[in-house]
Amino acid sequence: MLVEKPVWLRRYDYFCSALIGAVTAYLTALVVSVGWPMIAGMITGTFIGIVVITIAIMTLSLAGGTFELMPPAMLTGKITGMTIGMFASMAPLVLTGVILLGISIGLLAQGIVHYYDSIMYGEVK
Repeated sequence: MLVEKPVWLRRYDYFCSALIGAVTAYLTALVVSVGWPMIAGMITGTFIGIVVITIAIMTLSLAGGTFELMPPAMLTGKITGMTIGMFASMAPLVLTGVILLGISIGLLAQGIVHYYDSIMYGEVK
């Protein structure tokens, strides 16, 4: 039996993923600088992503739900942290572009999880 999911809750999921991506990208770009080894930037970015995920899940799951936020949040935080950490170690970055990339990764990760859920369980309306 399919569970009806309100539209505002789906929008909240996308908002949370975009927020996690933006915050992770911003903090990673501030911490990692040019001259860092690429692997160190990726590991640092991943760690920053995990910290952002932990704080975000504890605060944002009060309105949404931990199970709905956790899979896309993990994808968003870790992929954004690794990507921005790698880019920041190669060249100076513009913060606006970094934040937009983080938002894009967050929305893409949420979209992939939403698509996968619809395949597994049918479309949730």
